[in-house]
Amino acid sequence: MLEKAIRFGNAYQSLKNQAQSSLFGEAGVVDIPEPEMIPCEPWSLLDKLKKEKEVVGIFITAHPLDAFKYDISKFCNVGLRDLEEKPGRELVFAGLVTEVTYFQDPKTNNETVVCMVEDYDTVRKLRFKGDIAMRFKHLMNAGTALLIRAKFESFINQQGEEISFIKYHGVELLAEAREKYFNQLVIKLRSEVVNSSFMNQLDSLFAEYPGKVKLQIQLWDEQEKLQVQLTSKKVRLNPQNTLLEALEKLPLAVELVE
Repeated sequence: MLEKAIRFGNAYQSLKNQAQSSLFGEAGVVDIPEPEMIPCEPWSLLDKLKKEKEVVGIFITAHPLDAFKYDISKFCNVGLRDLEEKPGRELVFAGLVTEVTYFQDPKTNNETVVCMVEDYDTVRKLRFKGDIAMRFKHLMNAGTALLIRAKFESFINQQGEEISFIKYHGVELLAEAREKYFNQLVIKLRSEVVNSSFMNQLDSLFAEYPGKVKLQIQLWDEQEKLQVQLTSKKVRLNPQNTLLEALEKLPLAVELVE
């Protein structure tokens, strides 16, 4: 499509130049039909943001990790900026892979995967070696959001110097963590809002998001000061952002439980 637009622009400019030197002026120029737009699928938000950063150098309209804010708040205990400030602790952090490079040791044949990873305020170079590199390198692709488990460790070498390093334990797709680790979606509502129309609305909404997470409804009766817990035997959900956002618009409280 871009090539067609360039050809159209060149042809239009050529005819315009010819008109300026013609006795009849622009009246003697034949109109060129504009190129037709070919119907195509719209870019996903992630694709739009990739192109935005390629052109501008930063994310402007949104950040790719925005879709995982809920997951990051639940699963992660540290950001990329503060990894060294948690010595000896188990670290769980998230980041977007922006660049991947592979190296292979010619002597040992062991592979090292170097990833440039960023979150909202920090960009870091992470090196994955040995078993971790072999097990998880298929997940380390540019544009992929990862959930990484590690530990910041250190030791004293023979010269008496303290050597610090990050030891990685696991890497997984952040997009799969929610359905993998959350066992139950809990909906809390008051008895006075419950009627057939409201329950039909919930049923229709749940039907759009089949998955593996159990559904529990906690019903509170203010007058009787009584709470009843109802766990569905049939409904299993995929708690996507769109489902959570739709539920938050209703007169109820929603929570994901591990």
